[in-house]
Amino acid sequence: MVAWSALLVPALLSSVLVFVASSLIHMVVQWHRSEYRTLPDEDAVRAVTGRETFAPGKYVVPFCKDGKEMGSPEMQKKFEDGPNLVMYVRPNGAMKLGPFLGSWFAYSVAVSLLAGYLARATTAPGAAYLGVFRGRRRRRVARLRLRESCRSRSGWASRGRARSSTCSTG
Repeated sequence: MVAWSALLVPALLSSVLVFVASSLIHMVVQWHRSEYRTLPDEDAVRAVTGRETFAPGKYVVPFCKDGKEMGSPEMQKKFEDGPNLVMYVRPNGAMKLGPFLGSWFAYSVAVSLLAGYLARATTAPGAAYLGVFRGRRRRRVARLRLRESCRSRSGWASRGRARSSTCSTG
């Protein structure tokens, strides 16, 4: 089994690569840009929502406390009449990307360590790269071919059991 200390450097390296790739996707390629739109009269919406003080968080309109309320005719009418909103409220002031990006990097490290743990637990040390990724697939394909050849033999499918010892390994 591979030591945890041997997994730390690859996990950190892959986290850095994921962080850089995701930064490029968001800033250069702007993959999610089409998902965000402006409101037709943003100033009027800001004036209406500015009258209330919302705590930072996620708000849903219309809001249902539970599934029963969602099925009520009054709530269904609210959904049909609209508007249906999901609103994220952030604290006032400039956006602080540091904490968000730090938590994103920590999440990437955690996922990388989990992937490393799974690889550590399921593969032998020094396993060949292609053997790890192709070995299971080849065994699965061979098992499926054997199953299909057994099914094509007469009587096997109708009786629900194999006719020979070769076909008994489903």
